[in-house]
Amino acid sequence: MKQLRVWTLAALAAAPLATAAQTSPSLTTAPSAPTEASVSGNEAVDVDLVITSATSREDLATMQRDLYPKGIKFHYSNIAWTDGRLTDIHVLVSTTAGKDQQAVFTGITADQEIRLVVRGNGDAQQICLGSDCDRKFPRRD
Repeated sequence: MKQLRVWTLAALAAAPLATAAQTSPSLTTAPSAPTEASVSGNEAVDVDLVITSATSREDLATMQRDLYPKGIKFHYSNIAWTDGRLTDIHVLVSTTAGKDQQAVFTGITADQEIRLVVRGNGDAQQICLGSDCDRKFPRRD
């Protein structure tokens, strides 16, 4: 089953984006990632990422690779694009401090931003995933 999933992801990544909606139901995996994250749940983390309709499949893969060494597992599935723009995504985030959050975003518009914010460590670690993170975590410029 795992080989089939990897092949499906490879085929989807190689396929050009069409003007019609495309959907990828498979959860992503990080086959080249180390088996252990380099950050323990007790080390402070400060992450603030933004996903928009302009976020590409490559951008999502880069986010996943960049978060893993920080002790954050970033998985996404059920991705859909229309006219080359990201419209739907299911995101699951988990940290070495034991914090988990998941959300499904559909109908992503050109002016919508989905933030992933992870701050702190251990039991005090906070995580926010969505369009309303500005209230809890004001942006730093």
